[in-house]
Amino acid sequence: RKQQCVTLSSTEAEYVALAEACKELQWLLKLMADVGEEVKLPVLINEDNQSCISILHKEGENRRTKHIDTRYNYVRDLNANGTICVRYCPTDSMVADALTKPLTRVKLEKLRAALG
Repeated sequence: RKQQCVTLSSTEAEYVALAEACKELQWLLKLMADVGEEVKLPVLINEDNQSCISILHKEGENRRTKHIDTRYNYVRDLNANGTICVRYCPTDSMVADALTKPLTRVKLEKLRAALG
């Protein structure tokens, strides 16, 4: 889905996308609770942008990231309270790419196998 705001870097774009995904996650967690489904927390989120992860943990905050709207820092709260766990995943192993990017046959087959 297209982002609703203009971002100035790939790191900021990834951070905004992470925040949007977490909003959807919160809705899904509530839905699952409403139907009586138990969810094991934290929910694991793979991220291939190390600078984005660094901002999440406040290690990457500096003059280059101070302009990022504070509403996206919602992700930090979810991380701090144990709802999510964001971990680094190399781009070559990012399973979601099988659904979002044009790939070579070999890579598509590898990622499809990883999906199960």
